Amino acid sequence: MLLTRLAPERARAFEHFSKMMEEIFSNDLRGPWMPNVDVKETDKEVIFIAELPGLEQKDVEVELNGDILTIHGSREFNKEERKEDYVRIERNYGSFHRSFTLEMPVKPDAISATFKNGVLTVTLPKVEGAIPKKIHVKQG
Repeated sequence: MLLTRLAPERARAFEHFSKMMEEIFSNDLRGPWMPNVDVKETDKEVIFIAELPGLEQKDVEVELNGDILTIHGSREFNKEERKEDYVRIERNYGSFHRSFTLEMPVKPDAISATFKNGVLTVTLPKVEGAIPKKIHVKQG
């Protein structure tokens, strides 16, 4: 097997070029930051569970406008660290925005949101009329 070895100055130039190309294209290829959100529905409520690692409660906002639930916030790069010291950055930074259309009426005054260990849980109780009622079918 024949191996080609670059001269040290060419290897450094190639490494610099590779880092520069990664910086230029890495954010565009990944796209904007979109945290993962699970949606769980029971007979009485709808629950949204969002993974927001590295955020604090003050970094997150939840809003209900009509039938649209919106979760937004931001995660900033630690200004005490220097980007130049990193060899690779894969975590996303900046602001995010997720909106969900609710398919049933909920009680706006009874909505609760908790934030623990980087996980946001938003619980939306359904309006009584929207809670499905099982009807027993009798043999006739």
